[in-house]
Order: sequence, then structure tokens, then C-alpha cells
Amino acid sequence: MIKSERIIELLQENKLSSKLIARQTNSSVQLVRKLKKEINKPVLPAKYALNLVIRNHIMAVLELNVGNKTHTARDLDISLRTLRTKVQLYQKQIAAEVND
Repeated sequence: MIKSERIIELLQENKLSSKLIARQTNSSVQLVRKLKKEINKPVLPAKYALNLVIRNHIMAVLELNVGNKTHTARDLDISLRTLRTKVQLYQKQIAAEVND
């Protein structure tokens, strides 16, 4: 792609045709449209992505608390029992992902 400053220089030197500029502009517009479509596509199903974010957050807070589940549950404002259940589930999920 040609930068706008370079286009102006080439136009002033009569080394660049308006057709070439139109082609460059058109290809740039097409590229931007294609990228927008790709960016807007969900990478993961929404529910799976949300669960992954929650899992990563809980495990990060647990790591910040050096494995102390009582402090982690307090920081996350969830019960200790809920945290234990989630951590057991997440450890199984992580082990399965590593084995795949």
C-alpha cells in the first residue's frame, strides 16, 4: 500500500495515474471490510468464552493468594464451598486440555 504523502509526491511528479490510485484505494477498502468481518466473528461460542474468562479469573485470584482458598473466596465474594467445587472442576478441565 502506498502512503498518502507518497501518493501526493508521485502525483506532483506525474509518475502516478489516477487509475492506480483508484485501484490502491479500492483494494484498501476491500481489505478493511474483510478485516472488519473477521474481527466481528466470535472466536468461541459466547457461553464457552465467558466460562473461560471466569475460570481464568478465579485461577488468577487463587494464584495471587498463593493457593489460599479462604482468601480467594473472600476476594471473589463467593462461598468457600463454591470455590472448592469450581477449582476441582477447573483442575480437571486444565488436565484434560494438557492431555489433548
